[in-house]
Amino acid sequence: MKAALDYAPNGALLGSSYARSPFQLGLWTYNALADKPRKGLNKWLFNSFASAPITISQVSPETRVKVATNLLQNYGYFRGNVDYQLVDQRRPQKKKIEYDVNLGQPYLFDSIRYAFPEEQDSLIHVTKEEPYIRRGSQFSTLNLTNEKTRIVNSFRNNGYYYYRPDYVRYFADSTNIPYRVTLLVAPDLDMPEKANRKFYFGTVSAYIRQNMRSEEGRMRRQNRTTNIYDDSLMERSIKVAYQGKKMPIVPRVLFKNFKFWRRRVYDQSKVDQTLTNLHSMDIFSNIKFSFIPRDTTSVNDTLDVRLDLTMDQLLDVEANFNITQKSNAQIGPNLGLTFSKRNAFRHGETLSVGLKGSYEWQTRTQFGAPKRIDSYELGADISLSYPWIAFPWLNKRFYKYPTWTKFRLSADQLNRANYYRLMSFIAEATYGFQTSRSWKHELSPLTISYNKMQETTERFDSIMRHNQALFAALDDRFIPAMQYSIIYDNVWNKRIAHSMHFEGTVKESGNLLNLTNKFLGFDYYEKDKKLLWTPYSQFLKFVCTLKNTFHLTAKTSLATRVQLGGIWTYGNSDWAPYSELFYIGGANSVRAFAVRSIGPGRYRDKDGDGSYLDRSGDMKLELNAEYRFPIIQEIQGALFLDAGNVWLMHGEDYIEGGKLGDGGFFNTLAVGTGFGIRYDLTYLLLRLDLGIGIHAPYDTGKSSYLNISKFKDAVAFHFAIGYPF
Repeated sequence: MKAALDYAPNGALLGSSYARSPFQLGLWTYNALADKPRKGLNKWLFNSFASAPITISQVSPETRVKVATNLLQNYGYFRGNVDYQLVDQRRPQKKKIEYDVNLGQPYLFDSIRYAFPEEQDSLIHVTKEEPYIRRGSQFSTLNLTNEKTRIVNSFRNNGYYYYRPDYVRYFADSTNIPYRVTLLVAPDLDMPEKANRKFYFGTVSAYIRQNMRSEEGRMRRQNRTTNIYDDSLMERSIKVAYQGKKMPIVPRVLFKNFKFWRRRVYDQSKVDQTLTNLHSMDIFSNIKFSFIPRDTTSVNDTLDVRLDLTMDQLLDVEANFNITQKSNAQIGPNLGLTFSKRNAFRHGETLSVGLKGSYEWQTRTQFGAPKRIDSYELGADISLSYPWIAFPWLNKRFYKYPTWTKFRLSADQLNRANYYRLMSFIAEATYGFQTSRSWKHELSPLTISYNKMQETTERFDSIMRHNQALFAALDDRFIPAMQYSIIYDNVWNKRIAHSMHFEGTVKESGNLLNLTNKFLGFDYYEKDKKLLWTPYSQFLKFVCTLKNTFHLTAKTSLATRVQLGGIWTYGNSDWAPYSELFYIGGANSVRAFAVRSIGPGRYRDKDGDGSYLDRSGDMKLELNAEYRFPIIQEIQGALFLDAGNVWLMHGEDYIEGGKLGDGGFFNTLAVGTGFGIRYDLTYLLLRLDLGIGIHAPYDTGKSSYLNISKFKDAVAFHFAIGYPF
């Protein structure tokens, strides 16, 4: 209704239909210069600032009332009506439009009957998708349209290629029972005969063209040979014609994505799955299926398939640059470059090489250091990604949903001012696949990380001498790990008012290696056994995240998140690696506190010696709730409440109050609230949040639950891109 009736007035504030700016610069300029000659300064002022006035005739309230009344009927308010009146203002040349909407009682479906041939009728009732209309539901033309689409989809997925929504007719009686609609759903008697005929897939042929923006493509355009193919071959009884000196992609890789074959009943869902898989390869700029009847006789039941593919430009370059200023007096730029070649070896894979670098210098000397020590980071990685399962025996299987594989090698040189210089290496293989539209799985059967501490400062060493766990966490370590993640996401289902995202991850390190060492004669419980002269970590880690979005109205929602994580070290390790520990705070966490500014537990670094280094824990709990609502047009608002902390699992006294249970569970939760503004650009969401601390988990000198004494100490601003969860 608002979409039909809203119209931005003169001087609308951010496009609002009711809020106006107090400064009507455009209208004032127009009124002052409209009747004056358009020359010189007058012309420039008029063209630059003037806005033509919006009149009642432009808004056309009579037409809008008719559109709104039709909308009421489309949603079952057959006796509803919309009217308007002009409201006088203080100045006679101004008017307001006031609309009066009377809904009336809605009409509901009383009975629904389908009258289709026996086989088609059974398809309507056995489809997995629930009907959009049912007895007792409110009349809606939108649901009637969706029900037509559901019926036709069930037919087209079972051979009825030529069936169209226009061939489904509705016959409704709204007069027999007050405020009730009796509905008959039946086929159109005038539809063509072939719509009721089942069809089968016939021969399949594929035609692969060069990219028209490539050098060869430009030459073909000049010579008018864009539709001429240089060679062809037969693969699995499929003809493949291509342009160029050799086949652009290995045929068996291309046909991994096919979900239908000849002499199978036509199935639109199989065609859609094939299209999705081909698009996911990300090497084609254009993909088109054509289905051609083998002959035009009334007994023909075969559709020959033609697939037209156009290769994309396969070389990509991505650059990222920004400047960061931190609260620890560090400022500097960072740059990232990624070069990617898609279809690098004609198997649909993507070869990527990334380079990154950052440099931060101190704007003031800290901690009484005799000289300034600047921070920098240099890194490089190379990865190879496949749009299928690159593993023996598994790569030949036909999966219903897209799959992927990624192999990656990376190296980083990290220098932290006044602390340490560290070199790290990572090698990993990750496989991803889906078992349904909502369930996804990711498996990393092997991830090897190696951290090498190259140099430390006296300041860093003094911290390590007082913190045994932190010293062990940052010590030289191999991390031979396996990881599995399961993800559930039903956001795609727009028919439900409650969307949910769940992600659970389990990671283990060192267990297989420790078991191998036992067979080699080593003591299973011996500490600090080594791999390539370096101790390896042994732990079990889990992280669970549950996000819920409750759509309260069309434009308001309540979003919640619960995240729970823990890491348990045993066997060859007493302490978890620093890179695996949990931390909290920041723009996407507890927003009343900065990143790594709270925890573990009730611990607080009073003299500043630990900085952010010792603000990590073995366990994490985070709770978030956010109410999202519209303000004006693309501007949205949010009210939020966050809570959480990290804790240590071991009971050593090197960090006072860091263990779970020290000081009571609820007292160790950091709690904050606040509000935020979001500006939705459709492709990008800008977010500004103001977090206000309610309770700090450490001792602030106040005994009450609201224990942050100064308001300025309780406030944190965060500017970010995208929703926090």
